[in-house]
Amino acid sequence: MKAFRELGSRNPSWRVRRSLHHADGNGDRTISLDELDELVKYVAKQGYGIN
Repeated sequence: MKAFRELGSRNPSWRVRRSLHHADGNGDRTISLDELDELVKYVAKQGYGIN
């Protein structure tokens, strides 16, 4: 949550839940190394990034 807060999210806890849900492709409620790439892509697609 701190990362989204630092990136300027207005609702960081919701953004974290949404991002993790989106990235968890197999639904095991865990982000594996294979799914980590999807998490990063999703976050970037939402407009968050490091300048």
